[in-house]
Amino acid sequence: MYKNVLLVLIACVLSSLSFAQKTTLRGVVTDAKSGAPVFGVNVMLGKGRGVSTGPNGGYEIKLDTGTYNVTVSFLGYETQKFTLQVKGPEPIVKDIVLQEEGRLMKMTVVSSSRYEKNIAEETVSIDVISPAVIKNTNAIDLADAVIRSPGVNVVDGQAQIRAGTGFSYGAGSRVQMLVDDIPMLSPDMQGVYWRFMPIELAENVEVIKGASSVFYGSSALNGIIHLRTGWGRSEPETNFTLFTGVTNNPRDIKARWWNKVSQPFFAGLSFSHRNKFAKDRLDFVAGGNINMERSYLQDNDQNRYRLSFKTRYHSKKKPDLYYGINVNGMYERSGRFFLWQDSREGAYKISQGSDDVYYFLTIDPHLDYSDNKGNVHTVRGRYYRTYRFGTETTPNSISNSIYLDYTYKKVFNSMFTLTAGTNGNYGWMQSNLYPGKRQTIFAAGFAQLEFKYKRLSLVAGGRVEYNQIDTTQFKVVPVFRAGANFKAAKATFLRASWGQGYRVPSVVEKFLEADLSGVELRPNDTLQAERGWNAELGVKQGIKIKEWLGYFDVALFWQENRNMIEYNLLFDASGPYLKPLNVSRARIAGFELSLAGSGKIGKFPLRFLGGYTYAYAGDLQNAPSQRDLGVYLSNMFNNYSKTLPFGDTLVLKYRNRHTFRGDLEMDFGKFTIGTTVNYTSFFENVDPILAVLFDVQNYYLDRIAKRKGDFVIDARVAWQMSRKARVSFMVKNLTNLDYANRPGMMNSPRSYTLQFRFSL
Repeated sequence: MYKNVLLVLIACVLSSLSFAQKTTLRGVVTDAKSGAPVFGVNVMLGKGRGVSTGPNGGYEIKLDTGTYNVTVSFLGYETQKFTLQVKGPEPIVKDIVLQEEGRLMKMTVVSSSRYEKNIAEETVSIDVISPAVIKNTNAIDLADAVIRSPGVNVVDGQAQIRAGTGFSYGAGSRVQMLVDDIPMLSPDMQGVYWRFMPIELAENVEVIKGASSVFYGSSALNGIIHLRTGWGRSEPETNFTLFTGVTNNPRDIKARWWNKVSQPFFAGLSFSHRNKFAKDRLDFVAGGNINMERSYLQDNDQNRYRLSFKTRYHSKKKPDLYYGINVNGMYERSGRFFLWQDSREGAYKISQGSDDVYYFLTIDPHLDYSDNKGNVHTVRGRYYRTYRFGTETTPNSISNSIYLDYTYKKVFNSMFTLTAGTNGNYGWMQSNLYPGKRQTIFAAGFAQLEFKYKRLSLVAGGRVEYNQIDTTQFKVVPVFRAGANFKAAKATFLRASWGQGYRVPSVVEKFLEADLSGVELRPNDTLQAERGWNAELGVKQGIKIKEWLGYFDVALFWQENRNMIEYNLLFDASGPYLKPLNVSRARIAGFELSLAGSGKIGKFPLRFLGGYTYAYAGDLQNAPSQRDLGVYLSNMFNNYSKTLPFGDTLVLKYRNRHTFRGDLEMDFGKFTIGTTVNYTSFFENVDPILAVLFDVQNYYLDRIAKRKGDFVIDARVAWQMSRKARVSFMVKNLTNLDYANRPGMMNSPRSYTLQFRFSL
């Protein structure tokens, strides 16, 4: 008996001693260059055991006594390995500093996978626009920045990616706009207010080309544009940008509506500030801008003031818990130039427009938490309010929405990454543009699994979403995506992807009632959701020739869409009217070539980026013969170098088949010179009523006879006065081209800008 008791006591002592020997390994992983914490780094102990760092870069693992081989890895950084010996219960603190890998294409993006991932290993085409491009070109709103991406146009506020979207009078978008992971389309019109986006806080802008509805739901049918703003640095940082400029007279001096002493001009100021407080536990970021413009378009003057701030608090008790709130608000007084008087002497004179006061507000609470088992939880919310106060006969409009998103991430065995979650939105709005009060509701669940083994990456995901506008409930149809990426050589990445998308019509599309200079815009309460899919094959090839580094990218894309919503000209006893209708089928296919890199000519550094896109947007409703694949491909290639007759129904309305974007910049000591070239081919199909009423047909016929598209050239020169101060002079539309990228509204004549940037 005593022997048994003794054995039990010995076992208890050994057990307690064993428990006492457990310890905790913890630390923070930071970037060597910026000092910023790195989120999502894998800290592995072998055999699939390990954790990922939280939003503050922290990690924590419970360990027994023993020897461990620790591997720390993250895309874009050099992998670190070290041996760790645990001898007792004392906690071990191991902070890790990661160095960027010295290889090509190391840029990381988040939009496609919802966590940081090397752009070369993505399965879809993604372009990244850096803050330097925004500043160097004096992009005063996000639309000015995204048109630097090949295949991307912004037509009167509506984004087009590879001809996937036309011009629908400001109502509805097939491109989802995100700011820090949260949708930013207006609740009623489902459009983008580009000037409301806080670009002075931009970390980068990611453009995904192709259906992205699995993660981002309705309106991501054609792709997404994601503005990612940054956080504080280890040292406080404050930047200011001031600019002023003047617009030149148009080529045809008779079209000028202003006199010699009242030349159109513009001026603005923007700032950003980043800092850390409370022993680096509180991140604080603030930014804003003031812009004033006396427009070259009659009665289109603009004045706006915007201010935003971001906060993020790192809990002292729970080192992997982050929470905060972001706020962005803007006031704008602006005239809206909708249609010219004619395409000649009245091209800059207003036929129809409005004068409005706008108020915008977003309030975004957020929370990030990760535990010591590798589970990462994020919560994002947004209250979005827009208010338009019209003057005289212009109607008022007010819209609100509340959005909430929860996302869970887990890495399994260092090869599998699961991302899953749910989100929903409730909107309520009213306007004199449509009768009554309206409401919108959606709720969704999504999941995506990624597998990575050596050179191969695979991804598959799905989404189910419920949508309702007032009492109209849309059919719940799940959407899926799949993709693969294979590293064929050291700097060669092959990719393939397929994804489904959808778009629910906006409140304005369903209920808008308005007058367009005698032509009615009528509502259509029977509109159905758009559906489609996108497929892509691509290769990204790294380039290294002596001191020249860069990449070349080739992509073949194919889109099939049903029930696409287009405004159509119809007639009844009261005359012509425009009404949105579901086009039964559309097919858009083509290819895209991109080139980016940097190097030296002699001792002078040079940077370049650009690309060409050909997109054939076939209308399978009005030209049903193109439903036959052979006929479609024949039309696509046989008409490649031809300009189709004006109004030809082979192609969808308001599409550019050819686009080219190019930017070149070179340093000469403290001076930098650069140029940007943009080319777009003409619309070959527009609404016939516009062609008749507003001289659109003559405008296009005159220009098609002279050339096959618009070449717009910008030029700039900058002087780096000191490490913290830079002055630039820019000329936009250098050749003073008269051109319009949408019917009824001219683009700006040549303009001159003087910009001054400095930091504290």
